[in-house]
Amino acid sequence: MTIEITPQNCIFHLLAKASRAGARHWKSEVSDLGITAVQGKVLIFLHTHGEVTASELSELIALDSATLTGLIDRLVAMDLVARHTKVDDRRAVLIRLTDNGQELSETVYKRMLPANEKFLHDFSDAEAAMLKDMLKRL
Repeated sequence: MTIEITPQNCIFHLLAKASRAGARHWKSEVSDLGITAVQGKVLIFLHTHGEVTASELSELIALDSATLTGLIDRLVAMDLVARHTKVDDRRAVLIRLTDNGQELSETVYKRMLPANEKFLHDFSDAEAAMLKDMLKRL
């Protein structure tokens, strides 16, 4: 059985399209808080993981270190995160939430589940679980 591949059903196109739709949806859920979708993602990961190194955060949120550096710079300027060097390894930079960041991250975290449910409203619970499982395998 041969499946015809077209630009419209190419997996790379479909994943990019889904990613843009998800980013737009998440942006609409957090923009009233004065943060971007990616900043909200950083706050959630720091909320759930606590203080982490910059390289760990880069892995967690799937961003390259150059992009992450600028993002962290903006969050530091907003007094939402702080960075400092690790005591036992001065080359490693630790990132943590400030008090303001902790407060905002709680609000963002509380929006995550309803935003996920709203975004996946056309899927049954089983379909949504299957989609998430398949995406994790990529």
